Amino acid sequence: NSKSGKPYIEFEGKDMDNHIKMLSELIKGKKLILLDFWASWCIPCIKEMPKISELNDKYKNKGLQIIGISLDDNENAWKNAVDRLNMGWIQLIDYDNKKIRDLYGVRAIPHTILIDENGIIVKRNLRGQNLHDTVDKLLKQ
Repeated sequence: NSKSGKPYIEFEGKDMDNHIKMLSELIKGKKLILLDFWASWCIPCIKEMPKISELNDKYKNKGLQIIGISLDDNENAWKNAVDRLNMGWIQLIDYDNKKIRDLYGVRAIPHTILIDENGIIVKRNLRGQNLHDTVDKLLKQ
């Protein structure tokens, strides 16, 4: 169950160097985690990336960890999009039959999930200014 108010669900994904990473390893010591489900072929996802990049620049040193989770089937398309869009945060690909997507009940992308420092899902499916305002508020508490 991945609703707001519930603990996050552990998963593993493959990073850009083909290493398997566990979510719990990637979020240690962070105040806020943003899971960003996207794909290189998803136009609304690509349009959202400058906003995600802004968030990363503004909050990466204030406790925010963004983790991009690509639903691409083509690893080259995924890696090319990450490079082209200068996505300088952790990137994973949901390589195992879209297991991560299914664990989190993501039906459409882009989709975001915010997890607090206690590992509790606090918000789902925020975008644009709404996402910025929420991250701002959560990190100022």
